[in-house]
Amino acid sequence: MGKNRNILAVKELPDFGLQPQRAVIERCESIHCHTGDTRIEWPLTLFLHIAGLYEKAEQQLKTLGKGCSQDAFEEIARNTFDLPETRHFQIEEIVNGTIHIHYRNVRIEMSRATFQTFAVGIMEALNYILTLESDIERIYTEIELPIQDINPYDCSHSPSEEHELGFQCNTERETEDHVKGINLCARLIKQGFRMLPISIVATASADPAYSINPNALPYQRLDGFKRYMAYNLLGYKTILCHLYAGKQAYPGNQRYLPWIIGCDTLHSLPVREAE
Repeated sequence: MGKNRNILAVKELPDFGLQPQRAVIERCESIHCHTGDTRIEWPLTLFLHIAGLYEKAEQQLKTLGKGCSQDAFEEIARNTFDLPETRHFQIEEIVNGTIHIHYRNVRIEMSRATFQTFAVGIMEALNYILTLESDIERIYTEIELPIQDINPYDCSHSPSEEHELGFQCNTERETEDHVKGINLCARLIKQGFRMLPISIVATASADPAYSINPNALPYQRLDGFKRYMAYNLLGYKTILCHLYAGKQAYPGNQRYLPWIIGCDTLHSLPVREAE
């Protein structure tokens, strides 16, 4: 029995499952045990081993009868076995529009709406964990600032009147990739997703070799160029920031942190026709 340290995410799913009453055991290339929307896959010999353990548990429960404790852990069967070694993880879009998540020998089937809620919960939990870990080294103040007070440009993202969004990277390919990322970020914001606040530093403390600040704006962006440009593209007047100082104020200091930290309003994912 595990003891919770923290609850990382809580969500109310939009449905009760695709096949909540299903209970099926199939013999395919291996044994597939379906319970509701979950499938566990066992090699035949291992399934027989597990089945024996369940049979032992069934007999023990019949012996205990109504005296079986309901509010405390009570072991009724124990055994050990070796699971096949696997590192398999895969997420599939099925032609009927559902989503399959494969984790080792377990498959979970869910609707697209449930998958979206599930994914947001995972992102919120991941952000919570990474924030706890990063706060040991990253000290910042969360602040909402006028977007025009922040200089987004640096030695890798320079202003340019030749490009539609007013910037260029070191290569044309990098510029194209950034435009795609900005448009993706803008779509997510419009759909209600909450973005990780961008990372900034007071311009007076910024490295002059890094910053390109022709307008002498009071703050310099350190990380989050695509997020900044997406909010600006959508016409936002303010933007949420993490203001850093000292040795924590270095370019790219949000590396490995997820873009998305939550969602205010879930929109249905479009169902694509099978190719």
